[in-house]
Amino acid sequence: MNVIVIYDNSSETNTYNCVQLLLNALKLNIELKVTEFFLSKDYIYNGRLSYPDIDSKTVNGMEYIINSLDSSDLLIIASPVSKCDISNEMKLFLHRLSCCYLLSSSRSQINDKIGLSMSTTSGAGLFYTSKILKRNLNSLGIKNTLKFCRTLYEISWEDVSLKTKMRIHKDIFKLSYKILGLHNRTYNKKRLILRKVIFSKDNNALIDSSPNIIQLSSWKYQSHLHNRHIQ
Repeated sequence: MNVIVIYDNSSETNTYNCVQLLLNALKLNIELKVTEFFLSKDYIYNGRLSYPDIDSKTVNGMEYIINSLDSSDLLIIASPVSKCDISNEMKLFLHRLSCCYLLSSSRSQINDKIGLSMSTTSGAGLFYTSKILKRNLNSLGIKNTLKFCRTLYEISWEDVSLKTKMRIHKDIFKLSYKILGLHNRTYNKKRLILRKVIFSKDNNALIDSSPNIIQLSSWKYQSHLHNRHIQ
């Protein structure tokens, strides 16, 4: 399974640690290829609201993020609550991402992907933030969207109590099985469609490559014309 993770900021947040728990849970059941981006490092913001400038020579620019997303099976957007909302950098990134997919011809490729929003907070705004992130995933055209949100009053992950961590672990495992179920369903559906296409091509090839074989319907029609001519 190819996974792409978009982090709002650094790796020192509770949201980041929750994402890592999920990735470790998925690795127990399936082989993962994970690509991670941090908006503070990989996405260049120049202060304008729309269409931030991306250096074309930067490997981790917007184009590279979109190419990674096209080849992924699971998209995770990890954003802690910032002033009861998502950060301005995340807003700009999601705006640019939606514009790119509206203008591109690869929009249909994202329909069968799995979208997951993960967010944590030590205060208010969790419900609104998770709702906004999930809505942005739906606006991209992703049909299967999930969310994980938790209120953790401890700023540092090391300060979170063992009881709370065990509860989070349990919920993360449930979430991982949901993701695996959606992935298997989508994968089996794609295999079925591919088999139908290959089977159809093989049948057409057999018909076209066998000029000596007379089609039954054609033979009946010719016999009918022959009988009318004799009468």
